[in-house]
Amino acid sequence: MAKTDFYEAATPALLARLGGAVTHGIIQLFTRPIEKFMLRGWAPHLEKNKQQINLLAEAFLKDWTQKASQTRPRALILGVGMGNDIDLAYLSQHFDLTLVDIRSEALEEVKKNIPSEQRGRVNTISGDVSNGVIARFLEKVLQSIDMGLALDDLIETAIKESKPELDKLWGEADFVVSSMLLSQFVLSPIETIYKHKYGDKGQYDAFDPNLMMVDNMPLARLQGSLINQHVRALRAYAKSGSWVYLASDLFDREGKNSAMRMPLLFDDTGNRIEHLSEISVVDDELAFRELGNWDWQIEPGLYHEVEAIALLPIGALSGLPIGLKS
Repeated sequence: MAKTDFYEAATPALLARLGGAVTHGIIQLFTRPIEKFMLRGWAPHLEKNKQQINLLAEAFLKDWTQKASQTRPRALILGVGMGNDIDLAYLSQHFDLTLVDIRSEALEEVKKNIPSEQRGRVNTISGDVSNGVIARFLEKVLQSIDMGLALDDLIETAIKESKPELDKLWGEADFVVSSMLLSQFVLSPIETIYKHKYGDKGQYDAFDPNLMMVDNMPLARLQGSLINQHVRALRAYAKSGSWVYLASDLFDREGKNSAMRMPLLFDDTGNRIEHLSEISVVDDELAFRELGNWDWQIEPGLYHEVEAIALLPIGALSGLPIGLKS
């Protein structure tokens, strides 16, 4: 299938002008280098996430078969990265896949996880899942830092730009996956900003992006606005008949049993999000199902608390197995 460079197509005038430093910063938003030893430590989390996606996919495929659909279903994977937490080999056997990520080179690399006989059914889209909001924000912020200007007005502008709907921006889909994206909105841009300002030494070494979010209400509101934009897009898919898998880390915790929890997600008023159910906004056009929660050990002694939910068209709950939530 064809490869679409949506990253440039979405906002061609702006993105064509982006300089090397800005482009590098944008690319870093969702694609931090992951060492092999970290992946080994992350294995329980990665396997748990794959399991939850596959269980929901199996329930969807059973429902699809019962409806005697004559076409092969389409799956949309948003922010796929290197696909470490998604069983692309399994999904490619049952779906025509569309993979979205900001790095075109990552998309080519991740296709190697898909059996060669299925790769012809895979479409890739190189794109910013915020539809360019973060790209524009970063470009202006890095320029303002160099000029010594305040950032509050730029944050408010980015919040306004995140209000429009992204109704099926990435095309039609029957099954949609958004995995571990929400916490990356703004947190990664903040890291890029501080690295640009301080480099790899000095104040940047002691910089805690999570604490920055707690102490900076405008940045927390910007993340909340971007989360709302993303969830509205997922809701649009579910309302049109798609099954949606949404998973995110919500809290950062030092120690397995520590009561001290640093929030990773905020709403558009700057308040912390305790559960994904708070942003799913279920109504008579949409069904909701909790799928599971677990700890993700980021490094020794540091854990992220993860939740996974399903957003579904009305009537789909009857097709879900009782034991889907663990």
